Amino acid sequence: MLKQCGFNGPRPAHWIKADTSLIALQLLGGGQGCAIISRSLAKQALDAGHLVAPFNLDIAMAQSFFVVERDDPGHRRDVRAFVDGICAQHL
Repeated sequence: MLKQCGFNGPRPAHWIKADTSLIALQLLGGGQGCAIISRSLAKQALDAGHLVAPFNLDIAMAQSFFVVERDDPGHRRDVRAFVDGICAQHL
């Protein structure tokens, strides 16, 4: 991946693998290297100048999102409206 971005330097000696984008953002905010992360998730930190995108490169990634709700006849109408709206837009 680094070579595709035009980086020809030495390979990092240590890798840290984050299991969520939120953890990766926290590591980045603490100065712990770099990450491949969704631009939409990093937007706030990028806009505020807390992070930088060192390469002008967008990588196509397959993603899946799931709607999960309680199987409860008494759950809230606003939750039902949200789920119905998401399903209407994407199914």
